[in-house]
Amino acid sequence: MEQLIATYDLTVLSLIVLSIIVLLQCLLGAVFGLVMSPSVPGETPVGDHNDFGHRALRTYQNSVENLPAFAVAAIAAMLAGADPWTVNTLAAAHVGTRILYWMVYYGGVGAHAGGPRTLIYVTGMTLNLALAVVALLAML
Repeated sequence: MEQLIATYDLTVLSLIVLSIIVLLQCLLGAVFGLVMSPSVPGETPVGDHNDFGHRALRTYQNSVENLPAFAVAAIAAMLAGADPWTVNTLAAAHVGTRILYWMVYYGGVGAHAGGPRTLIYVTGMTLNLALAVVALLAML
């Protein structure tokens, strides 16, 4: 197990960083999205993208929706013995796009759809898909 972690150290670090950030986003969503705005836990956030509380909740929801797919692809790639450089690079790049995505979303930069946030999101999802394909190819 130690060898696996050492080989894929950047991928493991990526999983840890994303998990910590999602937990922090949960706190931000609770404070700004639930305490400071009229949203109700478990329901679609109230408000619009001009409200930081709304963006905080939507960003957290997006992270919760995307973390499992990344985690499964990353773990599968490691267990399948996929090329470590490729897996580590794709994982780190995915984390980079997620951080950039969150910064753009929290900052309310660009159009709500089809703008920089969408382009960054699609880039991150493409990296995640590539990671899953690498895992699959390593298993064949």
